[in-house]
Amino acid sequence: MRERKHRVRAAEEVERPSHREGEGLSARQRRQHILSLYVSACDYARQLEGALLEGRSPTGYGSPLTPLDVETAEAILERVREYLRKLRDFVEELAPRELEAHERPQPQANTLVWASNLLERLRQIGEELTPRRLSRYGDLPCEAERFTAVRDELLALLEEAREAGGLPRGAGSPTAGGPGRAVSWPEGPSVKPRRPSGG
Repeated sequence: MRERKHRVRAAEEVERPSHREGEGLSARQRRQHILSLYVSACDYARQLEGALLEGRSPTGYGSPLTPLDVETAEAILERVREYLRKLRDFVEELAPRELEAHERPQPQANTLVWASNLLERLRQIGEELTPRRLSRYGDLPCEAERFTAVRDELLALLEEAREAGGLPRGAGSPTAGGPGRAVSWPEGPSVKPRRPSGG
């Protein structure tokens, strides 16, 4: 009887999630959070580089900024790159598997899917240049034929671009690890510790 009770207690312990398993889940979440901090830092640093050297607005659509002189910009970026190196080393220590998976390049098929989808968005912008759609804002500033000619020219260029890359239409979404991953900044042309995406 005592042996039977022992077997029942042992079976219950197997079925019941252990405290260690709960800690494992928390540990995975912590590692993912640490990785996300590094990914965000890389993205901000890339925006900073674009703003300082090229005058690119971090918003992506704002009017151009005035770049700093190269010497001043590089003095700032040198420290930021060292910041990223040190942060990456720490992340590699705390979340090595997550970092390795994040830095692993996606298949070229994902690149082609992204290219196809972005060309489609450019096509949709070109399609907006029609007299019918723009007339809602009042009288057109030029002849309707002018809008049609410009639109047709833009769409033809996109069609040539698609054919040049052999890109299909309606490619869908990249596979797991694609859209959500941020592009790594450290692996750029100016600095190479290692690069981190999906994100």
